[in-house]
Amino acid sequence: MGTYYAVTCKSCTASLQESIDSILIQLNQELSTYIPESIISRFNQSEVGIDYDDSPRFQAFFQNLNASTEINRLSKGAFDPSLMPIINYWGFGYTHKNAVEHIDSMKVDSLFAFVGLDQISIDTHNQQIRKTQAGTQLDFSALAKGYGVDLLAGFLDAQQIDHYLVDIGGETKAKGLNAKGRIWTLGINTPKVDAGLTDAVILIQLKDRSLATSGNYRNYLERENGEKYSHTIDALTGYPSKSDILSASVISDDCMQADAWATAFMVMGLSKAKTLVEEIKNIEALFIYNDSENKMDTWHSSGFDQYILQQ
Repeated sequence: MGTYYAVTCKSCTASLQESIDSILIQLNQELSTYIPESIISRFNQSEVGIDYDDSPRFQAFFQNLNASTEINRLSKGAFDPSLMPIINYWGFGYTHKNAVEHIDSMKVDSLFAFVGLDQISIDTHNQQIRKTQAGTQLDFSALAKGYGVDLLAGFLDAQQIDHYLVDIGGETKAKGLNAKGRIWTLGINTPKVDAGLTDAVILIQLKDRSLATSGNYRNYLERENGEKYSHTIDALTGYPSKSDILSASVISDDCMQADAWATAFMVMGLSKAKTLVEEIKNIEALFIYNDSENKMDTWHSSGFDQYILQQ
C-alpha cells in the first residue's frame, strides 16, 4: 500500500506480527496495482475481464468492489474506483509519478470514456468479472487501507484481544482502552504542507470505532511553474479536485466505510458534504476548510461532538 502500519495491543507478540504480515501480503496480492500478478492488475490489463472462484483469494476484491458500488450510488458518483486511467494520466497511478505540464483535454476526455462502474459486471453463471471496454480499470486505494484495518481488527478480535489500536497510513480502528486504561486519543493533523505529523487541529477520543482522514495537503504533484495539483481526482470531471475542504475526517463502525467516505466528501465539497453526512447512518465527520477570509475553520456533524476531547 506504499505506507506504514502499526498495531498497538497488550498482547502483541512476534508470532502475532507474522500473522499480521501475512494478512497484509495476501491483501496486496489481491488489490495492489503495483504488483503485476495481483487480481486487480490482471483485471486492469485484461481485454474483457477475469475468471474468479469461491476461494478466499477473491474476497478482498469483491468486498471492495461491492462497497465501492454502494458508496458510488449514495455519493451520486463522487466516489468512483474506476478512475484508474485518469489517475494514471495525472501521475498518481502505477504508470509514472510526474506532473502533467501541458494538459491535453482531448486525452482526458478520451480516457474518461472508460470510467464508470456501469461498465463492470459480475457474471455468476460463468464466474467471471466482465468489463465492456478493455481500457476500464479499477483502483481501490481510496478504501483499501481502511479495509486492511478492518481485516487486522477482525484478526485481533478472533485472537480474543480486547484492547488495541490498528493504524495503516493514518486510517485507524480503536478498541477498548490503551495501556494506561484510558480511551484512545488521536489527533487530526493540521492540513498544511509544512505541518508536522504530530501537529493536530483537534484531539478526539475513540473507542470501538474507526477514523479515516483524507486531504490534499501531502499527496500532490508540482509543475515546473510551481503550480500544485492534488491526488484527489473529481470523478465527475476527470480533473484534480479543487474542493474547498482541506481535509475530511470520518468516524464509522468499520474503517473501509470511513476511508471511502472521507474521499467522497473531499470531492463533493463543503456544502454538499455537510448535507449528505447528516443523512448517512452510523457515520460522523469533521471538515477543515478555509473560510471567506481564507482562515482555517472547522465544521462537524451533529454527532461528532461526543468524540472531541474537551481540554
